[in-house]
Amino acid sequence: MAEEEDIEEEKGKSGNGMIMAMLGVNMLAIIIVALVATGIIKTGGSNTAPPPPGAMDGTGAPVQAAPTTAVGPPWSIEDMIVNLRVPDGNKYLKVSFEFELTSEEMVTIADTRKATVKARINNFLSDLTVDETVGSQNRQFIAERLLARLNNDMERYANGPMFRSVVFPVFLVQ
Repeated sequence: MAEEEDIEEEKGKSGNGMIMAMLGVNMLAIIIVALVATGIIKTGGSNTAPPPPGAMDGTGAPVQAAPTTAVGPPWSIEDMIVNLRVPDGNKYLKVSFEFELTSEEMVTIADTRKATVKARINNFLSDLTVDETVGSQNRQFIAERLLARLNNDMERYANGPMFRSVVFPVFLVQ
């Protein structure tokens, strides 16, 4: 009988020890998460803040700020309606364009050549069928081809690429 009481007493102690260990691990995890969240412990993530003026690297040379990707000025063309290439001619594309130009100087060129740009867009889009305009992959293809054609056509006025990117705020096939 005494042996049974000893065995039950040992079981109770080992169960309590396991519970205490689990609680300790959980508390430690909570403390680490709190310290990381408050920034006391650095996780090695990237620091997006620019270096302070006069900061030095390990060799004593001034730290250079990371280069930023320049964003060109926006230039837009409002809604255009284009006949798509179908046998009965009753399918239309309503589309508007938001271009990113390569530089500020291109805004003036784009404004003065807007009719030419619209004519080139109309010629390109009117050669497309309905199947060639539906879906995100086709829109991406249209954007890439349109940029290539417009940059090629406008290069003589701009002395280089004029358009960096294009999005279609309105793109409706009917």
